[in-house]
Amino acid sequence: MPERGGRGRSEGGGGGTETEGEAKRARSEVGQGASPLEQSERRRREAEALLEATLATAAFGICVFDDRGRFARVNPAFCTLFDYRPEELIGRPYAKILPAEELEHAEAMFQTFMTGKQRGSQTGEMRGKRRNGDTLYMEVSSRLLLAEGGRRFQVCSVIDVTERKERTRELEERAMQA
Repeated sequence: MPERGGRGRSEGGGGGTETEGEAKRARSEVGQGASPLEQSERRRREAEALLEATLATAAFGICVFDDRGRFARVNPAFCTLFDYRPEELIGRPYAKILPAEELEHAEAMFQTFMTGKQRGSQTGEMRGKRRNGDTLYMEVSSRLLLAEGGRRFQVCSVIDVTERKERTRELEERAMQA
């Protein structure tokens, strides 16, 4: 029978000892005695979980384009904004959500990020196109992300400003009529 304070444990009247795997897992769960590799892996998993939670709960749209202008990532708010499911966007070009008259401007902006000419972030307004063809006005903030191995991504946050634009236009029209 194991001694008190020893490595063994008693389970429901029967004797048993803690396996080395159980001990390692218990130490890893509390972060004590974990190897540097295990600690690094735990931190990576925590960072991924934090990123996923942030993307999932953000009230504004977030999308990431790869270096060829294809959607690499979208969050639920972005999908709701344009009325698409993630699988309908991932791997497809950003042109899918833009009206034809915005394509030239969007391509120029994309190229400034991908070539590194744009440092920091850039914010501006442009029009978008929902699945049903309706136009929306959006405020877009973009930034270049350099990943390991030199891969480049454009990260964008998108806010629907259609109502604000329409209210402003109405106020301007009233002011002109007065």
